[in-house]
Amino acid sequence: MKKIILILLLITSSIILIGCNQKVKKVAILIYDQEDTFMKEYLDEVISYFSSDVNYEISYANKSQATQNRQFNEYIDRDFDLFIINAVDRLASETLIDKSNKLELSVIFINREPTDALLQSKYAYYVGADSIGMGVLQAEMI
Repeated sequence: MKKIILILLLITSSIILIGCNQKVKKVAILIYDQEDTFMKEYLDEVISYFSSDVNYEISYANKSQATQNRQFNEYIDRDFDLFIINAVDRLASETLIDKSNKLELSVIFINREPTDALLQSKYAYYVGADSIGMGVLQAEMI
């Protein structure tokens, strides 16, 4: 399952990066918590696929949505092209999506899915597993 999620993320981010006109791409990666082992492995894998012309920075919000919002704004001020976000609070993603719509910036949410209504934006994407389907599968396994 982890490989499927990674492949989807790479395809989505590649499509978005191809659409950017700049030679050097700047990708901001915002993660909810630095202590999450799964996210550490996930990031290592994603970063290994970036080409040499992609500059990226990773920020950790330490489980604070306010911190993540601030980090997002700082990356916007520094002209980053693409945002990959593992949201602290998936229900608070509206602020990030609204700002990305206004500025026409692409945002890919990973691992924590914003609500369907929020994902109606042409600038917001979600790459991850179907949480309901995964729950059913886990229940069947038990």
